[in-house]
Amino acid sequence: MTNHTTTPDSTDTTTDDTEHDPELRFDTLSGFQRDILRALYALDATHPQASEPATTIRAHLTAYPHYDDAPTTSRFYPTTHRLQDRGWIHITHDLDDARHRHYHLTTPATHQLDQITTIEHHTTHPAITHPHPTPNPHGGDDA
Repeated sequence: MTNHTTTPDSTDTTTDDTEHDPELRFDTLSGFQRDILRALYALDATHPQASEPATTIRAHLTAYPHYDDAPTTSRFYPTTHRLQDRGWIHITHDLDDARHRHYHLTTPATHQLDQITTIEHHTTHPAITHPHPTPNPHGGDDA
């Protein structure tokens, strides 16, 4: 994995952070951790090259039916730090205001979520796996 850290002198340093779990396992995460990753994944689909600020992620979570309000900062920040420690996300500080953080999925996390999303899509929409029937080589109807 590659970790990008933004330093106060506006340089981007890249480090190898292979000390994280060699295998990211979605099934070992809490529901809130999974929701944060899904929110980042969904936001990444609409803004692939952008990082997401905490306020955007927290606001996105309110769209989930089991959150009446955006999760509190006292719940959100420790959870995101655990996700970073386990190799799921990168957290960088804003160069203009160090109080603001930006969040990115790691490459392995994105691959894991790609696989999960594909499996879920095929499970919930089995007809979509083969949207076009195979033509009958003899012509006419299949029946």
